[in-house]
Order: sequence, then C-alpha cells, then structure tokens
Amino acid sequence: MLGDRIEKFSGTGERTFEEFLDDYTDLIARFGIPHSVARTLLPLYLVGGAKLKYQTIANHDTLPWNELVTELAKKLKSEALLSNLRDELHNMTQGKDSVREFAKKVYNKTKIAFQGQGEGIVSRMATDFFIKGLNPEIRKAIRRLPDTNEFDIVVCNAEKTFRILEQERKENRDAIQAITALITDEKVNQLEKQLNQMKLAQRRPTSSIVPRPRNRFQTNGRTQQGSFNSPNMFFPNSFRRGNNSFRPRRGFLSRFQRNPRARFGQQYFQSWYPTYPTYASSPNIPSTSNSNNGQPQIQPGPSSRMAITEPIDCTSSYDAPMIRTTVHLYAEQSNQLLLNATKCYRDVMEIAVTNFLYIRTARTILNRRRVSIPHQLCKTAHVTGKIQGHELVQISPGLRTTNEIEEENNTLPLWGTNKQLRSIYTIENGEISSPDGRTIISSLGNLENCKLSEGFCLSKDQTVIWEPIHTAPVCRYSLIGSYEALVTMRHIILPHADLVFQFSSDYLLHEQLTEYCEILFNSYLTTSNHILIFPHISRDIMIHDYILRMSRPRRVRRNVRYLTDKHGRSSCFQLVTSESIPLITQLFDTDITNQIPNFRTRPIVKRKILQEIQRWNVTNEDFNKKRRFYNITDPRFIPLRTIRYAQYLKKQLQLFDIFEEDRPLNYALFLRYHLSGTGECTRKLTSSFSQDAVLIIGSMLFLSLR
Repeated sequence: MLGDRIEKFSGTGERTFEEFLDDYTDLIARFGIPHSVARTLLPLYLVGGAKLKYQTIANHDTLPWNELVTELAKKLKSEALLSNLRDELHNMTQGKDSVREFAKKVYNKTKIAFQGQGEGIVSRMATDFFIKGLNPEIRKAIRRLPDTNEFDIVVCNAEKTFRILEQERKENRDAIQAITALITDEKVNQLEKQLNQMKLAQRRPTSSIVPRPRNRFQTNGRTQQGSFNSPNMFFPNSFRRGNNSFRPRRGFLSRFQRNPRARFGQQYFQSWYPTYPTYASSPNIPSTSNSNNGQPQIQPGPSSRMAITEPIDCTSSYDAPMIRTTVHLYAEQSNQLLLNATKCYRDVMEIAVTNFLYIRTARTILNRRRVSIPHQLCKTAHVTGKIQGHELVQISPGLRTTNEIEEENNTLPLWGTNKQLRSIYTIENGEISSPDGRTIISSLGNLENCKLSEGFCLSKDQTVIWEPIHTAPVCRYSLIGSYEALVTMRHIILPHADLVFQFSSDYLLHEQLTEYCEILFNSYLTTSNHILIFPHISRDIMIHDYILRMSRPRRVRRNVRYLTDKHGRSSCFQLVTSESIPLITQLFDTDITNQIPNFRTRPIVKRKILQEIQRWNVTNEDFNKKRRFYNITDPRFIPLRTIRYAQYLKKQLQLFDIFEEDRPLNYALFLRYHLSGTGECTRKLTSSFSQDAVLIIGSMLFLSLR
C-alpha cells in the first residue's frame, strides 16, 4: 500500500535525516498508521550507511518510537559532523602556526574524525594531512626524506627542516648585512682619504720644485674610523692605549726599563684580555686518510668529521690511579666500499568514491599502505624507466613516481558509494656502503640482514637493489698513529692531540666491530667507536687491573679471585666476607638444628624472620626462586637459606657501590655485578648450612662464561 511514495534515506546525499523524518511522518499520518507499526516499517526505507547505523542501536526492535528516532538522529548527526571534520582536514594549512602547533591541531582533529579505526590508521592519515598542509618549502624538503608511518618522526623531521631553513635565511641576512657594511666602510674610507688629501693640499705652499722621492711605510690595511681630525694623525708617537704599535729601538733601554716601578693600573703595550687558560675543543674526531708518502695522517677532512655529542668531564682526584703510556689509535677507514642502489616500493590506497547523479562526486582515502615489489620488476623499471607499462616521472633529483594507477576497471555509481584501489609506484636512487665487506649501511633503509653478493634486499615495505659483488671480509679499522697518553680507570687523554676518549663497556658491540680484525684481539673500545691498543701493557691482564696494580704496587690483597676472558686477559675481583655468626643463632639464640622452634613459612609470622626479611628486602618470590636450588630436607631451612643468600648479595652490591664511588668497575666486577653475584654467594651458604643441603649449580656460575 505504501510502495515507493517517499524516497529511501541513505545518509550520504544532501538530504538530511530531519527532511526524511518529516516525509515519513506525513506518510504514516496520511494513512493513519500508529507509531508501533511505523517503527517496524522504518528499516524498509533505510539503505546503506543509514541502515547500518540503525542496526547498531541497542534493542532497536523494542524501543519506543520517540527514543528510536532520537537515537538514530544522534548517530546520523555525529556521522555528518565527522564527515565535515574530514573535509576540514583536507583544507587545513599551516599558515602562521609553528610546526608543533600545526601538528597538534591536525592530530587532534584526525583522532576525532577517524575515531574507532585504530592507532595505525589515525597515524597514517594524520601524517598525510600534516604533510599536505605544511608550508611549500618545508613540504618540499620533507618529501625528499624516506617515508615513515610514525607521526612523531615526521613532525621531528619537519621541525628539523624548519630550523635548517631558518638558519639558512639568517645566514643569508647576515651575509647581506656584512657585504653592505663592507661596501659602506670602503666608501667612507675613500671619502675620508680624499678629504684629508684636500686639507693637506690647502696647507702645503705652492712650489715649482719637484719633491724628492722617499720611502713610505706600508699601512696595515686597518684605517681608523671616527673623527677626521684625530689627534693621532698629527702626533703619531704620542702615548696611546694598549694597542699602540710604538716600540723602543733594539738595544735601547728606556727610562721605564731602567727604573721599573710597580704599577697597579692597566699597563701599556699589554693585551686588554686576561690570561686565563682556555681549552678549545676540536669539533673533529681523527680518522684515517692516505697522505702522499703512504703514511696515515690525521686530517680534518669532510669524511673524518664526527660531531661530539656532549663534553666529557675528565677531572679526577689527586689520588686517582693513573698511568702514562703509549697508545695506538685506530679509527674506521674513510675509503669504504660504495655502490649505487635503488629502492622501489608501491603505495596502495583504498579510496571511497561517492556519487550523486553525477552532480557531486566525493573521493575519500580510507586506507593507505606501502608494500614491496619483486626485485626483478624493480630492476626492469630502473633500466627501462617504465613499470607495468606506466611511465616513471621525475619529481625531484633521484625520485621518480608514476601517476595513480587503477588496479581494476571500476565504474562510477549513479547514486551511492564504491570502493576502488589505486597504486603509485616509486623509485628512489641512493647509495650503500660497506665498511668491512659484510655489513651494509644505507640511507635507503635498514639492510642489516642482507648480503652484498645477492644484489637485492627484500623487506615488508620496500625493495632495494644494487649490483651484486663478491668481496672478502676486511677489517674496518686502520691505524692512525701512536700517542703518549694519560690513562685513568675511565678516560684516555691525548695531550698533544687535545683529545679525550672514554672506555666503553659494550663488549658485544666491541666484538661486532672487530670481528674481522685479527690485529685488534687485545684492544679496547671507546664510546666514540674508536679502538685503542696499549703496546707496552702485558697481554695477560686487563688495562684497568694494570692501572690498579701500578698505582699501589706494595699493597697485598687477600681473598681475591681472577676472571679470564676469551683473549686470555685476567681481571680480579674481591670476595665478600663470610658471616661470622650463623643465621640460626641470630634468630633463635641456638646453634643446634633440632632446637629450632617450628614456624609457618607461608605466610611467615615469626617476628625476627619478618624483621630480617624487611631489612634485606627478601620477598616470597625470592623464596620460590631459590627453593629449587636446595634439597628439601626440612621446610624451615628454605627461608633461612634464602635470607642468608640475600645478606651476602646485599653485601656484595654494597661493595660494588663503594668501588664505584672512587673508580668504575673493572671487567670482572662489571660482569659479576650484572650476574647479581651468583656463585660466590651460594658458596657462602656452606658456612651456615651443611654442604649436603646445597646444590652446586655450576652452569649458572659466572665462571662458566670463560
């Protein structure tokens, strides 16, 4: 009976829900349809997104007519607001806002506009809107950088680019001002010179005699600026301020030199600056380069510049251990293997196309992701300049892309929304380098697990290709030179080169960097990734232990053990002292095991045991962890052994803290600190408990790392 008397509502056109509701209300009023029946007929006139919104309403089949209409209006109104907010994001520009403020606005609005779609989609959409709305100069520089889906990284790159552009503008302004000042000074000096010559010509009497030529002193090029009639012009030998260039003739003693006096004011012929000792830190770290005679030299060339991140405080107390010795300094080679490389990837975009009778067509990006392409296709595109029949257009030097490619033939709907897939192929040119023939470093991406001999590296979102090459692994370090150095427990100071290095405790990185260097087996790594070798130090001892031994040669230490690394170098550590009073005596005033009173271990209610637990920070988790290390003879011994173990561990950590107040830990102490003192603390339990009750777990001891 009702038929198609009113138009169905989808929520995507220009027609609002209020207009549809008025038409629907008039229709049911015309036929006298009650609201209970109109509620069941309402879904028949909803299509598309409006019907989905209707189905998301909880208990939509049982809600009254007024509540149902109100909830549906709220949902459709929120969808309209989100659509308007997305349109606003497409038209947002930076304007006079800072990069950080503009990024904050874009992210907050994107988070609201795409709510409920996941952090990944919000981050990618915010990145697209942010880059699109940036100022043209910043946007052009940002698009040259590698793409990333992390919004924070893109914002940091934009801020860095903005600072660089501001610095360039400031330098240009300063250069223009400096050039203008030089030109102005030159013109003023010329006018001053001409005016002085005119004054001198007026005072000079006219004579027909040609003046005799004479020698003139050469000026230093620095003309005085100021008054034209300066008193120094007519009295050149009068006393001036501290920059007077007059000096007495050699062999002649002036009155002031014959009769020296004590002067408390500013002395003549002296600098106006105080003679304070200053230290000029060099911005360059030495690296190797070949000289004319084939010997390595320290050159501050572009390839050897490495910015120092922060100054190093190398002060030490008067009694700090220190030695003076010779050191060989090694740095990474500057002539690394360099190859041209190409990165290929495909950006896939899912677009929703909404059409209304071909009058208004709206396109919205629903999703965007980056995927890799086969390396054969990448090689073909790099050679031919085409990919799957589509021309690659150069956007900027080293960057070529295609236009948007439709993955399939999609027709535009007469009325409604269709989803389409479009792709953009991109090729970037770059370089890769290898310092040792195995490790690959590139600005095109992370190529950590790739090989030079394969010629390509395939990842999830990119494909990098290069000309395959077979090379033998080489050492990435070469000798710079030998220097006299002052070596402490933490720093290496090269006085003649004005350099300070700091020992690094990253032994894993040291092994990775010197993997193919046979001559660097007895070396030490610094925090700046330089390698140091001490040729006059014995190879069977660590440098830190040698410094301690040479600083106190007459001191005899007892209860000391040694740890040996894989290179055969020994390092000592001090054992913790055993507890003199057994734990049973401290808690129960008896040393007989059979006289220990019974107590509950879970939970523990004995006050003395709880006090020890609170003192040594022992928890029930520690009990459970140490329980598997002991034979279960008497359940009461388990918490007692664990408390004793915590006492020894606490003492050893306190011993480490005492050492670190004066000097850094050596190799053995550093290793024992990270292993929490296991091994020796377990052995100390035999002083309070029987040997049969303790299981020696040799696989967990730190000595197993030898």
